[in-house]
Amino acid sequence: MRDFLQISRVDRQKFHFIVQGFLYLFNYYKMFTEKHRIIIKYLRIKYGDGAKKIVKDHPEFDWKVDGVRHLIEKIDATGSIARKEGSGCPRNVRTEENIQAVEGCILRLLFVVCLLSCFYLYYFFIII
Repeated sequence: MRDFLQISRVDRQKFHFIVQGFLYLFNYYKMFTEKHRIIIKYLRIKYGDGAKKIVKDHPEFDWKVDGVRHLIEKIDATGSIARKEGSGCPRNVRTEENIQAVEGCILRLLFVVCLLSCFYLYYFFIII
């Protein structure tokens, strides 16, 4: 432990970043299902419960205090559990035109790969 305290601040930040990555990788931070969001909203609006009380009273859900606190802040600000409308580029760019364009690119790429492989095979048999 003493060696850890002697590590520079930048190294500690890197270590913290790596640990956070592993926590996300192994699903330590779980997303709330729609059912969980509705339950938390009901408890917040009906009884005015805070994040710690909700987590303490419902251990069967394995919620984290920070996650519930974030959802409560969203409920207090908007009154809704729905996802905020995104801004900028639409999330779904899978239009028929784009699908056809990607298929065309893949077909052209396959054609070039086949031509190159035929060329190399021909060249290989000429040398032998």
